[in-house]
Amino acid sequence: MGINMSRFDKIEQKKEQMKPDEIRIWELLKKKNIPIASLDERWLKLFPENEKTPAIKRLEKELMELLKRQGKANTDLKDIKVVRDKLTQSVLDTADDTDMPMNKRLKKQATSQRLIVEAREKQEHLEREIDELPERIKEANSALIFESVRVCYQRINKNKQDIQLLEQWIEETRAKLKERVVIKQDKEITNEEIYTYLHGMLGAGVMEAFDEKSN
Repeated sequence: MGINMSRFDKIEQKKEQMKPDEIRIWELLKKKNIPIASLDERWLKLFPENEKTPAIKRLEKELMELLKRQGKANTDLKDIKVVRDKLTQSVLDTADDTDMPMNKRLKKQATSQRLIVEAREKQEHLEREIDELPERIKEANSALIFESVRVCYQRINKNKQDIQLLEQWIEETRAKLKERVVIKQDKEITNEEIYTYLHGMLGAGVMEAFDEKSN
């Protein structure tokens, strides 16, 4: 299984569509040794599954595929080295096996030599791929980080707008509250004045009777 180059072509195409300031940020990201986003707890907290955009999900999937491929390539390389060693030893053992008929010995050696060549070619392919993968992973990680930061700033800007609206609402509500507190106080003062006037004019007994009736 080889590396899917088309995904990296897409990254290059996206870079062509970037604005100058975005390209500058992109190049800065590539120079930094940034942790793998999809394995970083801080990133996972910022992007729980229900808050990942389609673009974030796609870029995360591509990054994880590369990481899996890297792990598999390293395992395959170890395995193929073991196979090559066994095949080489088989050739040596066959050459020393004088009890085996010559034609059978030559046939077995030819088979082993063919398998050794195939194993060497596969090993060389895996080594090239393993050499290329770190840069490809870094590129894919940078793409995911870049998109993540873009989405985060969208959230920040949206929150700023909401904060402004909330501050405006709070100020308006505070002004209305002050106004209503004044109205409440005015009404309490008016009630007190009315009650004082009636109490002075009618006396306590009459006022108590009216109090009982009004309650």
